[in-house]
Amino acid sequence: MASRLPPAISPDTEFFWSGLREHRLLIQRCTGCGALRNPPRPMCPTCRSLHWDTIEASGLGTVYSFVIPHQPRFPFFDYPYVVALVELAEGVRLVSNLCDIDPADVAVGMSVEVFYQTVDDGLVLHQFRPRGGEAMSTARATTLRWADIEVGDEVTPLEIGVTATMIIAGALASRDFMPVHHDRDYAKQQGAPDIFMNILSDTGYCTRFLTDWAGPDAMLRNLAIRLGVPVFPGDDLVYTGEVIALTVDGDDGMVEVGFRASTPLGEHVTGAARLSLPLDA
Repeated sequence: MASRLPPAISPDTEFFWSGLREHRLLIQRCTGCGALRNPPRPMCPTCRSLHWDTIEASGLGTVYSFVIPHQPRFPFFDYPYVVALVELAEGVRLVSNLCDIDPADVAVGMSVEVFYQTVDDGLVLHQFRPRGGEAMSTARATTLRWADIEVGDEVTPLEIGVTATMIIAGALASRDFMPVHHDRDYAKQQGAPDIFMNILSDTGYCTRFLTDWAGPDAMLRNLAIRLGVPVFPGDDLVYTGEVIALTVDGDDGMVEVGFRASTPLGEHVTGAARLSLPLDA
């Protein structure tokens, strides 16, 4: 008996399974508009182009959602096991198994990384495990209590490994088509060493940094940022911050935060934000 059910491989998905045999996680990309898509399909849902190529994903991501099946039981799995919807750093999501962790410790938002498992007849599967030996990411599953926060408290740091795909996908998602964010040759002609992140992507990552710390019921009321040095592919972008003020506004507890994001070149972003938390949270 086979240890796992083999996948149904079609001409549209063969590239994906061939990539796994080489320990490469390949994602389909439309060559018409640059949109990434998973699962693979012949036509781009954005621009309807039939032309595509692939990119190799970093293999890093976060748990977007998960289930722990109990019934019916199949002989292919050791129970309990975790089926996770993983959001890759590149922005697409895919279904896989989450391994090397007690199912009770799995949480939405935890950081994971891909690894490859060879089963019957050379079939290679993509599996995920907690990244860096840590079961939890910076993202909170519950909301902070406003009464437990004090001025001077540290905001949980966030570190992001920046890739070219992240920069390009962020620019496309925010409809910023300036060539310096996706065309390396053009960026170099303008004096930059490579493409660099756009400000709308920065706004998104600053928001993630703040809400990962505060929790799912926190609301970002105000965000002000100032850009410094640019962010290029290969940079590690590290966010840090602290609580600078606490006030009450009606039924909400208001939290003011000062923060910064740094790269090896220096400070990329400095900013301030105002978040609201339910007073009864």
